[in-house]
Amino acid sequence: MTLRICKASLFLGLICIATSSYANNVIGENPIKLSVVPDHIRVGTTYHGTEVLFEANIPRCNGVVVKLEGRDNEVTLNRKGRVAVLWLNVAQVIVKNAPQAYILAASDKLANICSREMQQRLGLGLESLRKRITFESEKPLIGSEFEEFLRLNEHSGLYNTNIQIELKPAAGDREELSVTLPIPSVMPPGEYVIQLYCFEHGSLMQKTEAQLSIEKVGLPLLISTLAQEHAALYGIAAIIIAMMAGITMGVVFSLRAGRGS
Repeated sequence: MTLRICKASLFLGLICIATSSYANNVIGENPIKLSVVPDHIRVGTTYHGTEVLFEANIPRCNGVVVKLEGRDNEVTLNRKGRVAVLWLNVAQVIVKNAPQAYILAASDKLANICSREMQQRLGLGLESLRKRITFESEKPLIGSEFEEFLRLNEHSGLYNTNIQIELKPAAGDREELSVTLPIPSVMPPGEYVIQLYCFEHGSLMQKTEAQLSIEKVGLPLLISTLAQEHAALYGIAAIIIAMMAGITMGVVFSLRAGRGS
């Protein structure tokens, strides 16, 4: 009798654990069908960036947000300042808790979709990044570090919060979501999470996510491996390549000069 009670308790416990795990990953009763094309990007010699098409069949709601985010990273940047008549590196700034990439798409302005508190809790928008990213330096901070860091990453395409989501009516009380996410060539290899949030009158009604992976292949992978694991060999190879390039350019210009005369 005791054995049966223990088995029943264990079975109920497993059900509770499974239910809790499912609830943490998906909010809402109606499942969302996701499509990420491509979901695996191979960075080769001819790679110059690409686009990812994110599509989903979702319940009809007031606002939708899609966020692509990389893992938090620590970066050291040089701050320039005027020394006499020259602009030189005057200090190093350590940037912490900054995602490798942050690409945000929305069906409307975030202020019209959910509250600032909700944005902060879910990590949506530039203000949530401002409160999350920290800056450290041996010299006093000037107060505009976040704006400069944001401008740098927006210029490279790693941070982008100006993408519009397209919604079309679907069968039943549902909608078809479609958004193209630009992937810049400088986005580091690794695993990225694409999260989808559906809101109804400011409340989070549905949430789910998909994965995107980026990996180097071919010559970029070889160069990266040499730089990380065989620094001396990488340095020698870089010198040889530079010398060969210089010799080649010298020969080309000599031939052109000979033809011109």
